[in-house]
Amino acid sequence: MNENGKTAYDILGLVTGLEATEAEIKKLEQAYRVLTDLQARGALDDLLRAKMQRQARRSSENDLKRKMRDELEQREKQAPAEEGEGGTVAWEGQYLAHKLAWHRAARPKSPWLRQSPALSRQYTADELRRIFSTHGSVQDVVVRESRRKSSKSSNPGRVKASALVVLASPEEVARAANSLCGDLADPLLVLPLAK
Repeated sequence: MNENGKTAYDILGLVTGLEATEAEIKKLEQAYRVLTDLQARGALDDLLRAKMQRQARRSSENDLKRKMRDELEQREKQAPAEEGEGGTVAWEGQYLAHKLAWHRAARPKSPWLRQSPALSRQYTADELRRIFSTHGSVQDVVVRESRRKSSKSSNPGRVKASALVVLASPEEVARAANSLCGDLADPLLVLPLAK
């Protein structure tokens, strides 16, 4: 006891005596019931699995999304402390949404169709980088191919290929979309990525 007549438990705000013991016993009984009940245990396992999946999904996000999401979450946490400045928080949220939309707009998708290897060419990442560098600075190129398995088409072995090209600004994407890109025999269709 100190000079004010308070114990260390009172200073720290801890519950002592019979109430603390009953609360601990109640928690232990509840945990025991959850662990022995198969339905409750399944629900707990599902909850823990969902938390782990969310954490894994967040860790696999790209750096830009993670940084922007973390900034937004941090500002949301600070918002209750800044109740007088509610307009500022709303404006910052709109700013971050606009910034994310701007980054998405700087990515054109360029699909092309290869009927057969003899009829058309395969664009490589280096060729696409060279083609799009005439419209601005190319930050990244990702090429993807998918075989169509349609029995209805006359050529079931067609290959649809597409590439995601990251340019520095949406203006460069607009320039690329408004001009002819690629080989004249097999031109690229340049579409701004819309998501």
